[in-house]
Amino acid sequence: MNNEKKERVICQSAGTYVNALTRGKEYAIVVNDEVKQQIKIVGDNGRSRWFCKSLFLPAGSHVTTMVSWQYDDEIKDKSEKSLEHIEVTITVSDGEKRW
Repeated sequence: MNNEKKERVICQSAGTYVNALTRGKEYAIVVNDEVKQQIKIVGDNGRSRWFCKSLFLPAGSHVTTMVSWQYDDEIKDKSEKSLEHIEVTITVSDGEKRW
């Protein structure tokens, strides 16, 4: 039995792999190819595949993600052609709020 602890990384960008990767989620590296700058991980869809290393940061790195959002204004015109502008507050994982 192999008790070797696997290196872990955090996804900083899901890129075009939205069904396989989640921004801010930690993954275990199955294989690391330094020459091709790729790592093999098991994605959210349960499949193992190669990904470019640039999509990931070392485990323990901070990746800001959206926690919640809310409308700050009442929406008066709910039609698809509305040009009404409203403010929205987005709360991110580091506690900041952005408008």
